[in-house]
Amino acid sequence: MTGRAFIIFILIGFCGGKLTAQILDDSTQNVYGPTTTRFTYLNDIKFNRNRIYFPDTTITRFHIYNYVNLHENKLQDLGNMGTAAQPVFYEPPETIGWTSGYHVYDPYRLRIEDMQLYNTRSPFTHIYAILGGGNRNKTYVQHSQSIRPNWNFGFNYQTLRVNKQVSSTGRGDNEVESTAYNAYMYYWTKDSAYFIHGAFSRINHKVDESGGIDDSNFNSKNEFFSENVNVNLENAGSRLLNIQYLLYQQYGLKDYFTLYNEFSRSLASNYFQDENLSADGAYFDQFLLNTAETDHLDEFKSLSNEAGIKGDWKKAFYNAYFLFRQTNYIPGNISRNATRNETYLGGSLRYDDDSTYYLRISGELMNNGNHQLSGIYENRLWELSYNRYMYEPAAIHEKYFSNHYEWYNDFGPVQSDNFKGLFKLDFNMLRLKPQLTISNIFNYIYFNADKRPAQAGGSAQLYSPGLEVNFDITPFLHWNITFIYTIKSGIAEATDAFRIPSIFVNSNLYYSRYLFDKKLLTSIGLETHFRDAYFADGYDPVTQQFYLQNDFQIPGYFTADFYANIKIGALKLFLKMTYVNQGQVGGYFASPYYIGQTRVFDLGISWMFYD
Repeated sequence: MTGRAFIIFILIGFCGGKLTAQILDDSTQNVYGPTTTRFTYLNDIKFNRNRIYFPDTTITRFHIYNYVNLHENKLQDLGNMGTAAQPVFYEPPETIGWTSGYHVYDPYRLRIEDMQLYNTRSPFTHIYAILGGGNRNKTYVQHSQSIRPNWNFGFNYQTLRVNKQVSSTGRGDNEVESTAYNAYMYYWTKDSAYFIHGAFSRINHKVDESGGIDDSNFNSKNEFFSENVNVNLENAGSRLLNIQYLLYQQYGLKDYFTLYNEFSRSLASNYFQDENLSADGAYFDQFLLNTAETDHLDEFKSLSNEAGIKGDWKKAFYNAYFLFRQTNYIPGNISRNATRNETYLGGSLRYDDDSTYYLRISGELMNNGNHQLSGIYENRLWELSYNRYMYEPAAIHEKYFSNHYEWYNDFGPVQSDNFKGLFKLDFNMLRLKPQLTISNIFNYIYFNADKRPAQAGGSAQLYSPGLEVNFDITPFLHWNITFIYTIKSGIAEATDAFRIPSIFVNSNLYYSRYLFDKKLLTSIGLETHFRDAYFADGYDPVTQQFYLQNDFQIPGYFTADFYANIKIGALKLFLKMTYVNQGQVGGYFASPYYIGQTRVFDLGISWMFYD
């Protein structure tokens, strides 16, 4: 028995012994549980949304742990968990102001904005461990505790240790090593007039960069999946260090008038190094500073302070604010830093009639004319949303100097209008959501085939009609399907900047029911994904940016994952065969020159403790 198999055997045996006690004790001794453990989010508090959530005790999506799958396959990565990733479909930025432009490792951060703020009657701990095939391991620990009924703290801790899928020397030859954690504390006064919340987040994410597979001697794409392939870079690595601080306070004078303040600081350091250019030099286009090694660091600092008022009037809500934001870009090898001060005015209005409809409009105006306007309307039958953005070019788009590239640009702002509409059709066993997403993007900034930033003239229109299907074939057999078809139009240069598969399909067919007098819940299913052939963006590890390329077309591919989820008491377990349909030869590509995940067996365990 291998060491890995022995660990799995011990875990299952240990869990089985504990499960028996849990089943026997739950009804008589377990005072605390999911219904006594609740949480909310900071934005729910900030925008007076009276929403309370409970720990997820369902198992339908429990087997989904890979970040591409967590984003419903709408991420393009480099084939291994924790590698650089970007959205498949166009997404506007979260801020209309200046940003670093480094975002490929954002999916792996434990963001302060996503923190679950627990209010527990007893200590709550959630332990989630993945033993992935190919030595792809993920650990997540969450803990929250009440100091007093109105005073709580908690933390989250996550690690990724992901072995190389290609050109690995064996166990411990990791492609990704990542440690992320955050912590929070909040306090309400007894009369609920004053609330204060402080939070901290940090991630240290290291990636061994391969530069993709070296295909210089290949005759067909099937050779990419050979055991003894070589990679383009043997001595290169990237690193993200991101630190965030946040302090939020509010004081309510009346229901219709509350003062609030949100202060935050962040630091993002993006690092690339190649220690031996004599061995890896053929991969790079040029050397501007050093022919022996590359050592490049860019830093971006941000400080923001938002002061505003808000309030409720019956079923309506409003807020208005003034925001000051200071950013500082410290580019490597450029002696002069760039600092910008930005000011914003913004606000929102919301009307929420739970039984009839929901309406919200919001806007923000920056001192240089950049702006954001959004609106959403929902009722029982349909939803409409509209978002307009005019936003700044990123720092890396404007100024960059490393051992391999140098540019200085003066780009204008990017403008996008985004519309989405959907209908909700309920036929009892069958529920349909036909929908249409339209984006009109003007002056889009992208990285061209020379791996340098460029701004497209004119506009591109992206039309994505889609359909969501939820079919209850029987009370225990269910089938969920998402279909998206994308069409592009507009100026040729602008449309060519968007590389999106025309056809995109997700499907999940599963059987779920309770067994043994409702002591055990099972869910067994087949999850599939299909996208057609397209010239997906290439990836440049030097700048940590995806760029246009026209040499490598990713063939259309279909993947299927078989899984079994089990829940007994507070413990959940999944068994999963990823890419079960892989043939004897070949596979699929996640990005040009990067193969997708090969067939592996995964095991995951989750346990929640309520005392």
